[in-house]
Amino acid sequence: MSDEQRYSSREDIIETLETIDEQLKQSVTVYLLGGGAMALERIKPATKDIDLLAPTNDDYRRIRAALLDLKFEPKEHTEPDYDSLGATSVLKYDDGHIDLFDRQVMSKLSLSEGMQARSEHVFEQEQLSVHRLSWVDITLFKSMTPRDDDRNDVEALLARGIDFDTLATEIDNQLPLNYGVDEYEWIAQEGKQHPIFQLESTFANIEGLPDDLVEKVRQLADVVDAERELFYELRRRGSVAKDGFIEAFAPDSHSTDDQLREGLDRLDEKGLINVTDRELVFETDPLQ
Repeated sequence: MSDEQRYSSREDIIETLETIDEQLKQSVTVYLLGGGAMALERIKPATKDIDLLAPTNDDYRRIRAALLDLKFEPKEHTEPDYDSLGATSVLKYDDGHIDLFDRQVMSKLSLSEGMQARSEHVFEQEQLSVHRLSWVDITLFKSMTPRDDDRNDVEALLARGIDFDTLATEIDNQLPLNYGVDEYEWIAQEGKQHPIFQLESTFANIEGLPDDLVEKVRQLADVVDAERELFYELRRRGSVAKDGFIEAFAPDSHSTDDQLREGLDRLDEKGLINVTDRELVFETDPLQ
């Protein structure tokens, strides 16, 4: 069986969940997303991995320990102590793997109360309880990656029909698509690495989305772009006179005067710059 077809049926996924349940020593709740959720419901024939999102760090640590006991081998992780929000474990066994996330997926989207309320309970055994995220929320997660397979999955989910109002509301609830200093780090990246830019790209190239939803995401991307431009300019210069800065900078910017003024306020609120009566002063680079 190839890596692309490790979990080739609903039965494969159920069998894997049953095996995990037998190994668990305490109760665990997880949320199923990604291709595993689609394969479970027979929307796609197979998936190479199973994505599980833990609602608490305790759930994350317990299921990770069970997978290690089952001889799953860590492929990579982002948090060595596994205590931080967004910790990730990629655990391989034979020709398949399980991607396990702690409350947040790849420093982009977090398990919100709305996501939990919309989920469907799909598996229950002695220790393991599994909820499948709604198709709206799986669409949002898959829209945050550049992979062609995920783009195809988004199109398949849209063809089934989803509630676009719920999708728009969840995007608002997720802003700024991150928590705390992590979001500042996205802004400080030299390339357009902030997750809002990937969402903008996906929505701009998918047919069947409402125009107002596409425009909403484009405007959100413009907000982040204004912050990025200002961050780079003030990091380069250190400090500038406040009066006349926007008017002088705007001609070389992709952003409008109003977007730049609002961007300064947001950078000030985030502690990346200090706005005084006379000066704009660069304060800190979150990547250093």
